[in-house]
Amino acid sequence: MTHTSKSTVCELMRIAWRSVGAIIDRVVADGRAAHDPFDNVRRIGIDEISYKRGHRYLTVVVDHDTGRLVWAAVGRDTKALTVHGPR
Repeated sequence: MTHTSKSTVCELMRIAWRSVGAIIDRVVADGRAAHDPFDNVRRIGIDEISYKRGHRYLTVVVDHDTGRLVWAAVGRDTKALTVHGPR
């Protein structure tokens, strides 16, 4: 799933779109439970990027020391950091 679309997985595995989404949600939840995204993070960078021709935004948090994506959330304001950020 990390390198293809949900539609392709549906066709190849012959399962429903909702099933693919449920599998993705379950795997992501398991990964988040097993790994704290802020482990060993000392310096972060916060930026926003636009998509959909500039009408939608993502707030992106990266680890400056490793260049690793820590997390991303929809929006470009304080609410995106406080409501959608990791807990």
